[in-house]
Amino acid sequence: MAAPPRYKQKGKKVNLSIPTPAAVTESGVPVVSEGGSFGTDSISIGLQGLKVHELAACAAASSSVPMRPSGNPSGGDSDGDRLSLDEFLVVRDLGEGTSGVVKLVRHKPTGRKYAMKSITLGCSDQERKQILVEIRTLHKSDVPGIIAFTNAFYADNAVHIFLEYMDCGSLATVLRRHGRLPEPLLARVTSDVLGGLDHLHRMLKVVHRDIKPSNVLLNSSGEVKLADFGMSGQLASTFSRLASWVGTAAYMSPERISGKDYSFESDIWALGVSLWECSVGRYPYGTTDEEAEATNESKAAKGERPPLLKGGSGSSLLPGDEQKSGMTFWDLLYSIVECSPPPLPRDAFSDDFCELVHDCMRTEGTERPSAAKLLEHRWLSDVQHVGSIAPEWLIPDEGDD
Repeated sequence: MAAPPRYKQKGKKVNLSIPTPAAVTESGVPVVSEGGSFGTDSISIGLQGLKVHELAACAAASSSVPMRPSGNPSGGDSDGDRLSLDEFLVVRDLGEGTSGVVKLVRHKPTGRKYAMKSITLGCSDQERKQILVEIRTLHKSDVPGIIAFTNAFYADNAVHIFLEYMDCGSLATVLRRHGRLPEPLLARVTSDVLGGLDHLHRMLKVVHRDIKPSNVLLNSSGEVKLADFGMSGQLASTFSRLASWVGTAAYMSPERISGKDYSFESDIWALGVSLWECSVGRYPYGTTDEEAEATNESKAAKGERPPLLKGGSGSSLLPGDEQKSGMTFWDLLYSIVECSPPPLPRDAFSDDFCELVHDCMRTEGTERPSAAKLLEHRWLSDVQHVGSIAPEWLIPDEGDD
């Protein structure tokens, strides 16, 4: 992909040099074997499911470790019996992620529901490696803040990943349904998301690269989990920096947009933007407060949803709605790189919450706190006293189940 032209605005030139994606760190070139499985020497997926061949640290011998279903209620069978691809019935579509189509499926023998993400194999080695990076990340992430992985199968030139079904949709769905979200709810969400990020960053050396409200899922048990790892990229154990570009532009950090090296702190920026959006009810960058206020009055008069808050240089723009805000794609990128992050209105939120969001959205990535550090923030100190998420925020998506 050719680099975009230099962007001119009010006599300034900003080089928005977005680099093309670099190779991910999954070793070996994934191939489809004569036996009908897809993978490398270290990981393979076939009709019998996922097998991970872990090499012993000081031995040449390897052991084949087949994946078995999770024992949790929303995951796999409690007795650990292997699932088979032909045991599932497609119920309906759930949506389309960054790297595949997601469907709701039912396990016919048990009646349990799963989310099945199907990814058609691309022709490039990069695309094939990225699929294995996503599966390996999920396989190694049996933690509360990350969606539970059950198994993966290869059939009909596609990889089918089976995940727990989060029946209350995403944080973006809650935002659209209710308007701006209160601090206690966001505190619970933030605590769980940071727990997942801390695992990815510290234990797996993985950058998620696509943190946004639509990738934060909820279920009727009040659990909050990160999903959609199709954009994840792994850092080597030497902590070498990433220089690739993938993800959603509206939540990309300034260093990513300008083509600089980036790392875990890019996820922290995206979390900050997401919290700003969910608390105020609108995306931080875009039109003026006067235009946003006119939108507020119009929505309130129609009774569509609670009025949006004004604040800083924020806007009524939601990602993907650039034309309505008067911003082009390049306007948006320019604003993120060149403009100071808009502060939250302090008369509407607690000082501690404003401080946490401000720290997440610091322009310099090196000044942003880690996920582990944010978990110690004062704003989250009382999260355990908040209790479970109130039922009114958790509306299961019944659909045609």
